[in-house]
Amino acid sequence: PSTSNTIDIVSYGASATIGGSIIPVLNSITCKSASNTTALVSLDIKKNVTIETNAIFNDGNLHHIVQGNWTETGTGQRTGTGTINFSGIVSEIKATDNTTIAFQNVICSGIGSTTFASNTANNTFQISGDFSVLDSKEVMLLDDPLLVAGNFLVESLAKFGGSAATTTFNGTLDQNIDVSGDVLFGNLAFSGASLKTVIGNLKTTGTATINVTSTVAGIGSHEFANTLTVNGTCNFSGDITMKGGNITSTNTNLLFA
Repeated sequence: PSTSNTIDIVSYGASATIGGSIIPVLNSITCKSASNTTALVSLDIKKNVTIETNAIFNDGNLHHIVQGNWTETGTGQRTGTGTINFSGIVSEIKATDNTTIAFQNVICSGIGSTTFASNTANNTFQISGDFSVLDSKEVMLLDDPLLVAGNFLVESLAKFGGSAATTTFNGTLDQNIDVSGDVLFGNLAFSGASLKTVIGNLKTTGTATINVTSTVAGIGSHEFANTLTVNGTCNFSGDITMKGGNITSTNTNLLFA
């Protein structure tokens, strides 16, 4: 399609592709049940992406811009190792069933808000690569867990709010967790046999847990509203303020840097 047009794409095919010599500007994409759609070029989607049950959208290992909502129903899923950039003023990411919404890399950019929504289902949001909140974007995580295996970045003018949800940094490779912006986690957890380096100050409305095999380090002033559990290694330098709860551990010795 020409960049001067915006169209709706509804994919029914078992081996459909979306390509072109330039970046197509689309209104929306709907991957119908049992379809398999692969992007052969980066896409600029002005509104929504819907992946119906038993459908697959393969991102083609490319960078795609989505300004509207991202909805997965049933066993619908995205595959590939690309990046989805949510750049709209209002975006909502949700599933309609008790399932996992999986991304490789996610960017939330521009102005406005992006919400990882519950929609009453027990969802899990999983990011296998990096998660970046840029510009003045505000990201809201409601009551479903978020897993991030790569680097995490919230720029200085951006916001991230965890509400009552748990955010877990579970990478098996070393992770940088840059909370330079306005970041307030609900519950916070670290897992995976790797080093998690915190840049900035951690703050929670709930608990914080460092699981066995994880090492968490960094210089900052951290504030936890409830219990801090250290079953791995805590190499924080700076201050820890406990607003409630206790500091617990299964380690024989508990040392803070």
